Amino acid sequence: MVSKIISQLIGQLTADQLRITLIRLMPLMQRQHHEQLRRELIGLLPEWDDVVAMRDMRAIAGNVDELFVEVCKIVEDVMGVSDVHVVKGRKQEMVIARQIVIFCMCEELHRIDRMTYRELADCFAGHVHHSTIIYARKQVTNYIQCDAGLFKQMTVVGERLAAIGFSRVLDCVTTLRTINRNI
Repeated sequence: MVSKIISQLIGQLTADQLRITLIRLMPLMQRQHHEQLRRELIGLLPEWDDVVAMRDMRAIAGNVDELFVEVCKIVEDVMGVSDVHVVKGRKQEMVIARQIVIFCMCEELHRIDRMTYRELADCFAGHVHHSTIIYARKQVTNYIQCDAGLFKQMTVVGERLAAIGFSRVLDCVTTLRTINRNI
């Protein structure tokens, strides 16, 4: 079944479109076909190595609410704040901590087309508008490039997320800092 789906899609889609389409189909497939799909994708798309495959498959299979809770715990611990998931108060440290949670969720879920900005906003019990998600992501990107202290904190957050199987944040933080140094 999996081979049939892939062969029908290969000529019609780019490599990225094919990868995203198949990842979206994964939850609909029986569990025993996931490993076969991973092997076939790696064979078809050499740039989609085993590490990327496992990361994408984990993000798809994972529970969004569980990831949100884990990200909030990690950010609260690293930033020294509490109740980051509650949207009230405009103290700078709370705002930045919330923006970091948003950035992490965007990197782990939005970048692989798992969730829209509106769905990410709903993680905050509907108290955040999707435009706030976009703004927060841009702000944290700027912080990483300009603020060495926040870069170190984001690196710690990324490392702790990578330890539980979500490495996109760490990859992004490292890349953003490297790009800034080269300018």
